[in-house]
Amino acid sequence: MRRPLIEITRSGQKQIAWGYRNLHLAHENLLKLCLSGRLRTSTTEMKNFISPVTNRQGLHFNDEVAKLFSYPGLDVHKRVSKIPGTTGLKNVGDLDVLVADSLRKRLDVIECKDLSNARTPHEMRLEIENLLSSERVSNPISLRHHKRVTWIKQNLQSVLKWLKIKETKDWRVDGYVVVDHPLMTPYLRQMPMRVIPFAELEGELLKKHGDRAK
Repeated sequence: MRRPLIEITRSGQKQIAWGYRNLHLAHENLLKLCLSGRLRTSTTEMKNFISPVTNRQGLHFNDEVAKLFSYPGLDVHKRVSKIPGTTGLKNVGDLDVLVADSLRKRLDVIECKDLSNARTPHEMRLEIENLLSSERVSNPISLRHHKRVTWIKQNLQSVLKWLKIKETKDWRVDGYVVVDHPLMTPYLRQMPMRVIPFAELEGELLKKHGDRAK
């Protein structure tokens, strides 16, 4: 689809082989790749065009994950980039979603990863490598998020103060990554951090907090 024209050699002469249907669909496929943010490119101009597209998709998924925690008693914050009284958050990166459950004395530090653009096996492999690690990726998303969770634990009292929580003893901090659809990887290898699909998280939260909505 990406290459509708094929160069072949017959009797020592180069010829171009093509089909009406593939040639007709090629430009539509290229346009879809651009508008969905799936086109792999190396030029600065194209990267500048595609980057806002993928950013919008990521922000939308971030918002959808945050909505899952819309239960009474849960304090939800999105895209936290600064917490007064602390330093170093900029070094470890923004918090996609931070949820405080005062009843259970638990802080959930959540990284959101939308894998919807990964359609082919190759694209999925690259996304999983970026998420977990590989010889190609030395600083994967799971490792970076582990650093954020560690930072929260080290600055827990300041974070709770910022959240206006008075009872600050015996709090627990949990971190995990939420993806938009299930992965086979958790069943094939040991995960450095819990990776949970969106639908599974939705079910867990309903089971855990559903009585609060009654």
